[in-house]
Parts: sequence; C-alpha cells; structure tokens
Amino acid sequence: MTGPAGDPNVMPLKELAELVRLFPHSIYRMLKHNQLPGAFKLGSRYYFNREQIEAWMNSTPAATDTTVEAPRPRGPKPRVKPATETPTAEPHTQRALSAQPHKSSVPD
Repeated sequence: MTGPAGDPNVMPLKELAELVRLFPHSIYRMLKHNQLPGAFKLGSRYYFNREQIEAWMNSTPAATDTTVEAPRPRGPKPRVKPATETPTAEPHTQRALSAQPHKSSVPD
C-alpha cells in the first residue's frame, strides 16, 4: 500500500495498525500520547513516514506491545470503609464464658 499521491515512503494508519498488530483505536491513542514517530495529518487522515516507523520498531524491543496506559475509570472513586477492629466476642459473652466451670475442674 502507498500513501497519498502514491508515495511508497508514506503509509496510512490502517497499514501501520496491521504492521504493528494493533487495532486502529490503539494507534489513535498512541498518537494522542505522542508515542509514534513520523506521524502527520492530511485533511482528517493520519499518515506515517515508513522509514521513521521502521527505525522506531527496530529500536523499541517490544514495539508491537501497547505501551499506552490503561484508561482511567470514569465516575467517582468507590468509597472504601476504614478498617475497624472487631472484638472477638462481646464483653457479656466473655464474662459468661469465664463464669462457666471448665470441664477439667468438674468432679466426675
């Protein structure tokens, strides 16, 4: 595939997505975060300099992995209740347990 006006050194976004094995929306996200070299826009379409992309792929060990941060969840943060100590037994239960004679102290 060639870019605008048949230039073989220019590739469209779809070809880049196939080359690096990413979905086009991932390419757009990487563009938003300035993580791709050689990008330029003609009208409403993005194109990429083939030589710069190939150099970037050779210099990046995992260029086909998405290096974009995961999107932040939208909406309010979930509320987390503070941890509170829960007593092992209620005070009145502890007293009742301590008042009962132990089995070993009961005469047979």
